[in-house]
Amino acid sequence: MVIPDNFPIDYTDDFYKDIDTKPVHGLTFSGYISELDGEQIWLLLDQNPFFDDKKRAGYDLKGMEAMKQKSVKVIGFDDAHSVPNEMGAKDGAEYLAEQLKKLNEEVE
Repeated sequence: MVIPDNFPIDYTDDFYKDIDTKPVHGLTFSGYISELDGEQIWLLLDQNPFFDDKKRAGYDLKGMEAMKQKSVKVIGFDDAHSVPNEMGAKDGAEYLAEQLKKLNEEVE
């Protein structure tokens, strides 16, 4: 799901603790999606615990920021995780969208 810019990119952030993700067995990924040569590309640029400040030190930070400006922030779940979800991908995405919509209303 595309998330608003004011939502944290790290799916393990406490910000998301109050949404009910049981039917999709929790959030399992976050990052950015962009397009390159007509194809979607997934970018894991700055979310913990996968890309911390120590790992970031060797990267072109200006380039990373430029890529983020040309991308959308996303958060989601794996519909075929180690335990099958109660919902399929489409139903799970719609459910998660409703949960995120409620969370956005609470934040505003």
